[in-house]
Amino acid sequence: MPDGKVIFGGTGLGELDPSTGTVRQFRRPTSDSGQVYSLALGADETVWYTVKSVGKLGKLEPSSGRVTEFVIGDDPYGVAVDARGHVWVTRKGADRITRFDPATGQITDMVLPRGSQPRRITATADGILWVTLYGVGRLAKVDPITVTVVKEYTMPGGPNGGPYAVNADATGRVWVSEVQTDQVIMLNPASNTIRIFKLPTRDGGVRNAAIDAEGRYWYIGSISGKLGVID
Repeated sequence: MPDGKVIFGGTGLGELDPSTGTVRQFRRPTSDSGQVYSLALGADETVWYTVKSVGKLGKLEPSSGRVTEFVIGDDPYGVAVDARGHVWVTRKGADRITRFDPATGQITDMVLPRGSQPRRITATADGILWVTLYGVGRLAKVDPITVTVVKEYTMPGGPNGGPYAVNADATGRVWVSEVQTDQVIMLNPASNTIRIFKLPTRDGGVRNAAIDAEGRYWYIGSISGKLGVID
């Protein structure tokens, strides 16, 4: 969060203030809410999250502590907010990307080819969305206005490379982890070039990553239990 506080999910939904060590828990609206899976921050500091087990998209307003949840469809996975404030959710098992308009509650589905298995999603500063297609080893570029895939990039690991985490840095470069090849790919869409970083640990299982203010790429090995950085 801009104020330095950390919002976290899992079995609950909470906020950590690192300056004091204080943890604040937020009450979810129903007893069958399930585990918070992925989180994304909107421009208005609203936090959006997915709940895979019950097919919901959640909204947290930290200032008031208000939590609202919406039925979004089966198997919601990754989540991102575009430049217009629309919330995008990947639905891995359904081979869909779903757009939610917070202003109207309207839901729009983009149906992908069977077996695409979209995992995570991110938005660049120009509003373009990038989605990892785990099932086919590709990275999709999505136009949020037309709600269409405008280009697909085959990842170096091929159909079975397992592209997973996706992040965009301040320069517009897109970073993708491949869980089956233990490497991270940096794509520069402007020059249509890639750079491959081979990770030092085998079977790391990089399913999530983040880019800090200095442009460093931090990743978590969910299988290896290691924290790594590409400087």
